[in-house]
Amino acid sequence: LVEDFGGYGPPQDLWSGEYIPGGPLVRTLNRLARQGDDERFRQLFTFFAWSALAAYVDFWNRTGRQHEIAEPDMTNVIVPSHDYQTGARIVSLAAVREHRGLVPMLEFFRETLIEAAERAHPSLAGLVGWDGLFAPLLEIVGEDEGTRLLREVLHKEGDEPQDEFRSALKAFLAGIETRGFVPMRLHFAITRYRRWAALSADPTPQARARTLQEFWDTYGLARVARSYPETRARFFLETVFRGAPAPLVLGLEAIVLALRRRTIEGDALIDAITD
Repeated sequence: LVEDFGGYGPPQDLWSGEYIPGGPLVRTLNRLARQGDDERFRQLFTFFAWSALAAYVDFWNRTGRQHEIAEPDMTNVIVPSHDYQTGARIVSLAAVREHRGLVPMLEFFRETLIEAAERAHPSLAGLVGWDGLFAPLLEIVGEDEGTRLLREVLHKEGDEPQDEFRSALKAFLAGIETRGFVPMRLHFAITRYRRWAALSADPTPQARARTLQEFWDTYGLARVARSYPETRARFFLETVFRGAPAPLVLGLEAIVLALRRRTIEGDALIDAITD
């Protein structure tokens, strides 16, 4: 009766609901656990957690930061099955609660999603720390706004985050300050390349170049670069130039910083790369 949104007709006692393809995260984790590939299971969980948490943060953000999902668990979210896909979806918005602050929200997400997954699958324990909850926040609201909100937590009275939370937050913000935020698509493109390189037997420069281009396209990094202009330089720095001689690394890090600040472009960028 209704293509996109569910409804109810009291006179006819009829209801309609949208069919959402795919299974909830709890079913996806159970299926992967049964396959017995523990390494792949652990690798994908970090992506699943980031995607699911970003969906719940997005709901909070879209409500004017006034409400949040009251049941942000593994049964209420559908995530893509591959780390180059996007589009996590919340299954039900029926249970909603008032927003009580950023710290309580993140702690609630950790308890109901991350810790629940760890209890169900002990091999996942410790994979997603507090930084795994801070990153989805920046993914949704942006690096500048996200860091502003997190810095306020350190100086705001009333929330009283635990020492573990505060220490992790300070370390996370220090990393953002020195190297910038690495968005989800770029993070997993880098991780995927490193796995490929580790499994390849001394790949040629041509093979590396083809793989870089393939991952650039597959993970949609051109779209990421619109918001994060340092994306390409960061991608190269964290992959083919990882472990390069110090002068080269320092030069590339300076270029990444200049691109982040949007103080270099065009011919100046070409000159900097040449140098």
